Amino acid sequence: MKYLILRSASIFLIGLEILLFIQLFTGFLQGGFIRNQLAFLLDPILNPIRHLLKHSIFQTSVSDMSPLIAFIIITYVQQLLSLL
Repeated sequence: MKYLILRSASIFLIGLEILLFIQLFTGFLQGGFIRNQLAFLLDPILNPIRHLLKHSIFQTSVSDMSPLIAFIIITYVQQLLSLL
């Protein structure tokens, strides 16, 4: 049972990474159905990171660093799950 839960969490995190990767490439496009759907799926994850970045020393108006930080957090959680 423990293996099933850990494997499911790992697959979910890999799916999140893929969606973040797709969002990075669609960020160069103007609007679009795919970009809107990705924003709908990923904004609950990225908005808290954006909020924290807005109130930190890393605030930049040029680029959105939240997907990069989300990648780092997801990778860290995957490593923690692999240790269990």
